[in-house]
Amino acid sequence: MFCSNEDLLISIQDAANQVVNEYGEDVAKSVFQRFEATCTEDLNPSDYEAAFSELYLIANDN
Repeated sequence: MFCSNEDLLISIQDAANQVVNEYGEDVAKSVFQRFEATCTEDLNPSDYEAAFSELYLIANDN
């Protein structure tokens, strides 16, 4: 299934919000830092899928 960059950005933001709510802002920031970004908008489009995967795994690890 193909996702547009816009769809991926929305998914990343949703997953990041879940991580913040569950584990705190520092955990979400640590994921962005691994991709040399400070927030969703700073991510390189080539990192969208990997960033989403990491955030999704953290958000759903309960």
